[in-house]
Amino acid sequence: MVLCLDELSPEAAKSWAGERVLLAAPSEAPRRPAGRARQASDYGRRESGSICGAFQPATGSAFTAPYPRRTAINWADFLDHVAGWLDPSVERI
Repeated sequence: MVLCLDELSPEAAKSWAGERVLLAAPSEAPRRPAGRARQASDYGRRESGSICGAFQPATGSAFTAPYPRRTAINWADFLDHVAGWLDPSVERI
């Protein structure tokens, strides 16, 4: 079995400036004539974290897990979860 493992970090929630503007909710009064909401300034105060992932190319199945930060302990925990996710009949990875 071929298994691809990766650790993506840091991943942060971001606001998009420019053309990507959030639409106003239908229950809200439009803030602009076009009915679009104004985007708040992003000063980097949002939380970030690490995402670990495993992918089996032959089957197309994937397993991901979010963690608050990138540490060796979190990576070892992720590998334990991957071991439980894999088919126990597989002899060699």
